Amino acid sequence: LINGTFDGHPWGSGENCTMTVHETSHTVAKPWPAEFQIKDEIYQYRHYDPKSVRVIYGLNMAKCKTKQPYHVPICWVREFGKGRLFYTNLGHNEGTWTNPQFKEHLLTGIRWALKLEDGPAAPNPEVSYAEQAKAFAWVVGTELGKNADELAAKAEKAAKADLEWGAKLYEDIDKYRRMDRKSADKVKAEKERLIGEIEKK
Repeated sequence: LINGTFDGHPWGSGENCTMTVHETSHTVAKPWPAEFQIKDEIYQYRHYDPKSVRVIYGLNMAKCKTKQPYHVPICWVREFGKGRLFYTNLGHNEGTWTNPQFKEHLLTGIRWALKLEDGPAAPNPEVSYAEQAKAFAWVVGTELGKNADELAAKAEKAAKADLEWGAKLYEDIDKYRRMDRKSADKVKAEKERLIGEIEKK
């Protein structure tokens, strides 16, 4: 129903995280600017299917202190049967709950779920494809001593231009994320292969 299961929270409640809003015109996003910072605990997920939901905002990995080479969506919406689902990961501490923008965000999300507000729910997997490609290129590119900004821009552009390639890269990065880190040589080889796929675009 929600479209994901808890898989840890590398971003603790004391970390100031930067969010990028992908659907700035959506009702549930209106309380937020296109980019904002918030100090909250952030979950990451397993079994998240980008083809099932419309992502509203997520972590801007390049601007977060804790960096991971994959997309971490924070808020999304979907239709389920005749109903609607609004999900936000935010809300782990008093600072968030006393934030006027968060309160408005929560209320508009509930109103949207009750069909008292308009706003699309059609899935936007292209957002997750582009964000995953960009996060991987930026984080791993930095590790490998490459021009991470240039590589991330190339990855994002390629994923948006070729959705089939973006979907395949998304899946491959997800598999890379699940690899046994004890197999260091295999992990290194796959990391370099994926960066090579991006560099070829």
